[in-house]
Amino acid sequence: MEKLIDHLARHSRLELLLIIFAVSQIALIVIDNLIFFIDPVSHAESRSYQIEYFLSNQLIYSLLIVVLVAPIIETLIFQIFLLLALKRLTKCILGSDNWFPSLILTTLTFSAVHGLEYANLYYWFINASIRLPISFCFAFIAIIEYEKERGRPILSVFLFHAFHNAIESIYVISSTE
Repeated sequence: MEKLIDHLARHSRLELLLIIFAVSQIALIVIDNLIFFIDPVSHAESRSYQIEYFLSNQLIYSLLIVVLVAPIIETLIFQIFLLLALKRLTKCILGSDNWFPSLILTTLTFSAVHGLEYANLYYWFINASIRLPISFCFAFIAIIEYEKERGRPILSVFLFHAFHNAIESIYVISSTE
């Protein structure tokens, strides 16, 4: 994993974000279609919840929250505070300077928290599963930026997260028509 991080850290920030965005979108499509194939009814109900969120608020308010406010708060909580706390904990307990445990735990936590809006455990699992690839990418970008000499983990993850949420919002909004 360290070799991969070193290799990716050599790319420019824009190249890195484009590479990871392409990989995350492919993974998202695969998991989304897999869940649709397994249970199309639950998949549709999960999507309808997202559509209801946008329709229940003014569109500009929803976009402001989803595209700007949530990404900066979530970046600070998950990809900065939690990721670094787990990294330090790994170093203290295991004596290892490896990012892998922090990456996995941050990914799982971020995904799990994004399923909490569902009262039904099954829908929570579906929503959390769909978010695994992008959650992994957010944490991975933060790690790569931490390893760069002049890395900017907060800025990079925030921009990537905001861009991802904007694309998802366009998809959800276009699904209502």
